[in-house]
Amino acid sequence: MKTGAQLYTIKSYTQNVKDFACSMKKIAEMGYKTVQISAVGKDLKPEQIREICDANGLEIALTHSDPNRILYDTEALIKEHDIMGCRYIGLGMMPDRYRTKEIAASGKLLMYHNHNTEFEAFEAENLPNANSKKRMIEYLMEGFAPDEMGITLDTYWVAAAGADVCEWIRLLK
Repeated sequence: MKTGAQLYTIKSYTQNVKDFACSMKKIAEMGYKTVQISAVGKDLKPEQIREICDANGLEIALTHSDPNRILYDTEALIKEHDIMGCRYIGLGMMPDRYRTKEIAASGKLLMYHNHNTEFEAFEAENLPNANSKKRMIEYLMEGFAPDEMGITLDTYWVAAAGADVCEWIRLLK
């Protein structure tokens, strides 16, 4: 488990090489050692991202990738992750149909980023006990083996949902 900075939070400051470099410098100065690449400028090349992160001592631990790229541009996406030195290809709000065996076969792991909605309990028709309530995060944990999909636990959204952050860190470790 690694704690890092999620770049989606500062997406306005990662849209070009100059801003990306400045932001990575500031993130490293804050003490972060890892980052999640998310919503950076489309003109930034994986080589530039890696070079800037390396220069600031930042490991690229995870990405958020477009579902269509995972489905239809898988080989190029894997190659980009190899260039960035990143093992984890991430996707938030992933429907089941977006799973692909090519990612696991490449030695990469597909990651799911949670929001508060995955912690809302709801009644499901197919549960053994008609009065049972289950959370989407529980379905994800039961429906995917750890080698099929990992979960990038966003503790902000866990807390926003009113769930116990420490409990979920323990459950997902």
